[in-house]
Amino acid sequence: MKQRALAAIALIGLGGGFSAPSVGAEAQVAELSKQDRAFIAEHLGADFLGEPVAPPTIGPVKQFVGLADGATWVFQDVLENKPWQFSFNYDDEAADPSAWRIDYSNGDVRLGEFDEEGNALSISLKDAKEGAITQMTPSELYFVAGLELGQPRSQRLDIKMVEADNPDKLKYEGYLNVTYEYIGAHKVTVPAGTFETAVTKWTYEGKVGPAKINDQQYYFFAEGIGPVALIENKKIVAMVVYRKSIRLTGVLTERR
Repeated sequence: MKQRALAAIALIGLGGGFSAPSVGAEAQVAELSKQDRAFIAEHLGADFLGEPVAPPTIGPVKQFVGLADGATWVFQDVLENKPWQFSFNYDDEAADPSAWRIDYSNGDVRLGEFDEEGNALSISLKDAKEGAITQMTPSELYFVAGLELGQPRSQRLDIKMVEADNPDKLKYEGYLNVTYEYIGAHKVTVPAGTFETAVTKWTYEGKVGPAKINDQQYYFFAEGIGPVALIENKKIVAMVVYRKSIRLTGVLTERR
């Protein structure tokens, strides 16, 4: 899916990327590694990252990400210089009261639910352009509650893509190994304001249909606001086969 938000809280490779607290410091700051900083600067700009800050605690997803019914995040794509957005809603048509959906401005729809640990799980993703639905087994950890610095979580997903108008017809299948990690905390400034953020990273490895996947995505979460910036790969987001890797970036312009 092309324009999906974020979504989620994850990643790899701390590799000595955290700074030690200075003498007399009240709290240790969590600076990103040189490699992560370089990748972020390439896609969001050399001046995007501000100073490292004390890492916020990632608590229950509903509160930390600000998943209120009807909440909307509006982004500006840095690379393509155009706006896009997504909205979160509880799914009144579902039998499960914890069911939710995310609607994207390109017509894509993600369906999910909350588990007992407070994680937001993604069950399926409808890709409007491809006319296909991607199903994940088990459900994907989309927003991860309780993620801690230096303690990655991993998950293997079996992937099936079916036609939206004919769910019995399989288009592609495969797998993804996903690692979720909280890699640091930095102050960032976006059009919507300046925020202290938890920086997370998802790392993907796998194969879906003919497409081999080996990549990473970054998300910047402000407590109570949700994602204020992100770097995604459309091939991973959509779980479909693109001829080339296409980056989707976003900096928050409005949260309502």
